[in-house]
Amino acid sequence: MLTNKLLRRGLLSVAEADADWRPPSADEMLGPLLNQEHARVKAVITDLQGSASRVGITLVGDGATNVNRQPILNVLFVRGNRVEFVKAQDCSGHVKNGRFIADDVIDVIKALDDPQSVVLVLMDNATRSAWPLIEAACPWVVCGPCGPHVADLLLEDVGKLPFFK
Repeated sequence: MLTNKLLRRGLLSVAEADADWRPPSADEMLGPLLNQEHARVKAVITDLQGSASRVGITLVGDGATNVNRQPILNVLFVRGNRVEFVKAQDCSGHVKNGRFIADDVIDVIKALDDPQSVVLVLMDNATRSAWPLIEAACPWVVCGPCGPHVADLLLEDVGKLPFFK
C-alpha cells in the first residue's frame, strides 16, 4: 500500500465509490504507472516544443490573491491549443509596479532554451507600464491586453449603468 497518508486516504475514498476498483500498490506506482506517466509527459513536452516552433508561445499572466490573502502573480504559456502553467509567484513585500512585472516576465522569457519562441505577452491593463520595458528587453515580443479580461471589465461597467440595475 502507498505510504503517503493523504494520497492513500484519497485513493481509498475513490475505492469506496467503486467496489471493483482497488488503489495501485507502491510497486505499481513506482514501476509501470510511473513509466507510463513519464512517457506521457515526455510526449506532451515534445508536442509543446514542436508547436512553439510553428506558432510561437504566448505568455499570459494575471494577479490574484491566495487563501492566505497573499498577492500572487500567475504566469502561463499558451502554445497552440495547449496551456502550460509556469509559476505562481508570491509578491508579498514587493511593489507591484511596471518594473517588477517587466523584470519577472523578462526573466521567464530569457530562461527558455529558445527565448525568441515567445512572441506575445498578454496581461491585464494594470500591467501596461511594463509593456514598453518588456518590448525593449525582448524586441521580438509584442505586448497587449488580455481580451477576456478587457471584456470582463467592460461588462462590469455596463452592469453598473442604471438601465441594467
